Amino acid sequence: MLPGGPATLVLALSTAIGFGIGKFVVSRWGGEGTAKGEHGEQLQIINPAAHNVQHHAIATGVVALVFWAWALQKVLVHGDPDLGVVSFAVVIAASANGYRCGSQREPERMRWQRWFLSGATVLVTLNYLLALVFIPLPGSFQAYLAIGALYWATSGFLGLRLLAALRDSEQVY
Repeated sequence: MLPGGPATLVLALSTAIGFGIGKFVVSRWGGEGTAKGEHGEQLQIINPAAHNVQHHAIATGVVALVFWAWALQKVLVHGDPDLGVVSFAVVIAASANGYRCGSQREPERMRWQRWFLSGATVLVTLNYLLALVFIPLPGSFQAYLAIGALYWATSGFLGLRLLAALRDSEQVY
């Protein structure tokens, strides 16, 4: 297989698997939150926008986890420097926080998540672009890097849109 081919295949497969895991988890346990009623009582709330935020968080986290493990293996086994160890770890943390935002829906936490998710996906996107621009690589691997950069930029943008939809559905911030 051409250089970059296995990584492109792993990106596609981990996305599909992450989407499936996200759908399963959110359909069983996600999207529920609590709010205070008029008299201070705790109310259970189900919000489809919260489901979407959590689904995206899980799917993104699964992909980041796969690529973080791959980068870690490259560093530990082969001694190859790979900034993905750091950048994918940040995405994993942002994804975990994104899932939590879908259930807790605290205004300050959701505001912070917009910055956290943006920074995390920009970091990964820049990691791909740095390799694309500054490391001489075969054309097929450059294609993978371009696809990866576009993938992570799109994932971040989608995540922000989903957080905005959740904000608008609850008018929390």
